[in-house]
Amino acid sequence: MVGNVVVRLSTAVIRCRGAAAGALQAPSKAAWLSILKRRETWAIVIGRSLTDRSGVLCFLAATISERHARLQLEQIAAFAWIPFVAADLGNFAGGLSSGALIKRGMPLLRARK
Repeated sequence: MVGNVVVRLSTAVIRCRGAAAGALQAPSKAAWLSILKRRETWAIVIGRSLTDRSGVLCFLAATISERHARLQLEQIAAFAWIPFVAADLGNFAGGLSSGALIKRGMPLLRARK
């Protein structure tokens, strides 16, 4: 959801700047096709489609738990924060450990994998 907002805002800014400069042009089909042929484009599309659905899944999990397991929203919320905190801790630990490995002399790309 945040990604969609960022894309829409950046597109609006680019269009405003292009209109102010008199260089606003409609993209052609050939331009879109050339973008779709690139591996980088598909890597981003697949990665985002796999990861951006977490909000929808959280909503569905809460709805299913409420309807089928007869749990109240407060009972669901008592434990729903745990995966997000675990992900945050993993992000911090990954950054700290890669930084420590780089300081010890390990090459950058190897330390971050």
